[in-house]
Amino acid sequence: MLQSNIDIETFYKRNKLTIDIVCSFVGNKWTRQLITYCRLKPYSIFNGSFHRNKLQKIWVDEFGNSIEFSNGGGFTKLKDERLIKNTLISTDLFCKLALPSVVSISNSVIISEDYFLFFGKDEYFRAFTNKKEIASPLLIGASNILNIIPYIRSREKYFEDKYAIYSLPNKEIELMIGKKNE
Repeated sequence: MLQSNIDIETFYKRNKLTIDIVCSFVGNKWTRQLITYCRLKPYSIFNGSFHRNKLQKIWVDEFGNSIEFSNGGGFTKLKDERLIKNTLISTDLFCKLALPSVVSISNSVIISEDYFLFFGKDEYFRAFTNKKEIASPLLIGASNILNIIPYIRSREKYFEDKYAIYSLPNKEIELMIGKKNE
């Protein structure tokens, strides 16, 4: 069976043990959510060396970025030049939505000085720069995402030195990020 010809949700279901192996290797209980919420895939799928239920250290997103997992963490490489071009294929049906539309399909937003990170009702992250350009969630950094994940379902505001998390809908936040009243 060719792994690259299935949707991302089916891939995650069929490869649960592969993801479990990475989670055990890294030692962080939120690694599974990092992988799925950011729509990461093992790089080995794209270079033809994928083997199910084996440790996959390098995972890629749909923007040309990678995370190389190590024992105890991960290293994010933005615009990873090692990656072959076919890793840029998007599996997100909503990847080209404008910011106001992403607001309407999201449960929460993480706001920092540099970005907006939305957690969608479909349980995927979508990111925008402060200039409102579509971006990779990995732009924020894997360690920051791992710090955010425990709080994204909270209905309360959550503040950290670098960012704040708000639940949506929230008129004040929607106005701040540019969603027009409809």
